[in-house]
Amino acid sequence: MYLNAIGTFMPRPPDPARLEAIKAIRELIAEHGDVDGPRLARLRFPNVPAPTWYRWVSTTREEDRNLVEEAAAAIPHPARPPLPVTDEGRIATRRAIDFYRELEEMVEDARLLADYAVTMNDDGTRRIKNPQMLALSHRMRATNMTIALKHSEMVWNVERLEQMHDAITRAILQADSETAKRVFAALKDVHDRWSL
Repeated sequence: MYLNAIGTFMPRPPDPARLEAIKAIRELIAEHGDVDGPRLARLRFPNVPAPTWYRWVSTTREEDRNLVEEAAAAIPHPARPPLPVTDEGRIATRRAIDFYRELEEMVEDARLLADYAVTMNDDGTRRIKNPQMLALSHRMRATNMTIALKHSEMVWNVERLEQMHDAITRAILQADSETAKRVFAALKDVHDRWSL
């Protein structure tokens, strides 16, 4: 606040360098970190008084924190399922299939079937005792391998989706505050319309 010519208090007019400085602070924090970013930005704006500069840095950090919270709320992380809220949901979650344990048991069953279908000769070579059981064991093994590959592919896709989500969020946060707010609002709209 300052006293104008007619003796009333008026808000101080905005510094024309403020928006450029805040953009530089944000970009350099993203590039060089929370400590070096503001210091490097300060070199570009040496004429800004120190208290004003620290207020701008503080404002930028606060806006970025708020944007991160908005992003987390507007765009749920793809690999994080919602927590069960009912007792039935909690019981179902506890009873969920342990994929790796089940797969291991199926592989072991196929091995047992193969061992049953083959016998060892005195000279150490294997001989088929039951061809149908051996063929069934091979089909079971192929099925297990297909399941394991599909699971690996799904995990890889989820990881890629997480990486894409994080990259999009980082890119949005590097934009100015108004642009980021508009982008987050649009993403939230997409999220709501598609019930993601």
